[in-house]
Amino acid sequence: DRSRNVAILNMPKSKIGKVEVPIRGFLGTIGTAPYGKECISSLVPGTHGANMDFNEVVEGVTMYFPVFERGALFMLGDGHAAQGDGEIMGAAIETSFDIQFTVEVIKGKKIDW
Repeated sequence: DRSRNVAILNMPKSKIGKVEVPIRGFLGTIGTAPYGKECISSLVPGTHGANMDFNEVVEGVTMYFPVFERGALFMLGDGHAAQGDGEIMGAAIETSFDIQFTVEVIKGKKIDW
């Protein structure tokens, strides 16, 4: 229900009937290429960011990522309409987004995991 900003799961055969979940969209995956041209699974995060599924990655947030490879190979995706604190069961309300973002290179800045 976009007017109330909630997702509704109707369960007519359940005693619950329906469940309403507040919508608060965020990106589940955001980061740069991992160190050493390593080929890794996209399921786990690392020092380069990646699949963090952190529900505080919302509009207006500032994030810092290290650059291990020339060009950084910045990526983002895995849109979530709603999710709890983490995706421990591999489930969220997935969605697509049209987003605008800004990338700024800060040379010489050191960040740790």
